[in-house]
Amino acid sequence: MVAPRISVIVPAFNENETIRDCLQSLLDQIDDLKEVIAVDNNSTDGTDEIIEEFVSRSPKFTLLRVTRQGLVPARNAGFAAARGDILARIDADTRVCAGWADAVADFFDKHGAAIAGATGLCSLYDAPFQEGYRRKHREVTATLRDNAGGPTDYGRLFGSNMAVTATAWDKIRDRTSDRDDVFEDLDIALCLREAGFRTALMPGADAQISGRRYLVGPVAHLRYLICDQRTYQVHGMQKERLSAILKMFVVDIPFYASMFLPFRLYDLEQGKFSLSAFNRVRRLKVRAHS
Repeated sequence: MVAPRISVIVPAFNENETIRDCLQSLLDQIDDLKEVIAVDNNSTDGTDEIIEEFVSRSPKFTLLRVTRQGLVPARNAGFAAARGDILARIDADTRVCAGWADAVADFFDKHGAAIAGATGLCSLYDAPFQEGYRRKHREVTATLRDNAGGPTDYGRLFGSNMAVTATAWDKIRDRTSDRDDVFEDLDIALCLREAGFRTALMPGADAQISGRRYLVGPVAHLRYLICDQRTYQVHGMQKERLSAILKMFVVDIPFYASMFLPFRLYDLEQGKFSLSAFNRVRRLKVRAHS
């Protein structure tokens, strides 16, 4: 039997409302994982206590405390502590789907020599209109697995559901940006590309994430969207930056505007739209990363 190769890193700051389900989804697949490193970044809401519960339930769980504030310091500390040769990173609101660990391991077993980083598909677990996305994901997965030409290159990585080889990370870690106004996951993808590595989609490595990003106000959401083109700017990629600006105005902002009311009117507990859901107070912990 081949020993598990995957280290999962979960940065967390004040995530007591989401991290339990995140870690439980990993515990359900713990036999296929080398370790889970949950990085508490100065939480004040009991996030660390929830992590400690899982540490007591499995020796493969580790609580790592990082005092330097920020997603990048937390991520880097988790990566530095990891012992696996595949470094998977998910957000604290991510719930990996059944078979996720197997899919990640299988992908890198087959393609790790050619592909340095890969990302899985995500849908939202607390928003409406998601079944269509999940159906499309199943179709994409079937197409990718039937592709005799090998993995499908993809220029982005999504921090909610991604993995890189430890070898590739060692070669680019000093190149990555420590700015908090860029997308750190896109930054990793671009650093890999600049170092001559390929990134791709991982079939079957699906996850579900919170739609809380779409519940913030327009100004906060626009500030988030601007991080995309700024990341390309940091890398001196002017053509890609202009494309990102165009996409922001043509795709991202119209989507946010069209979903502004439906997302706020959706009652997750009842599975239907409700005026009471619109008035519900939501405590959102949103940071500038995708």
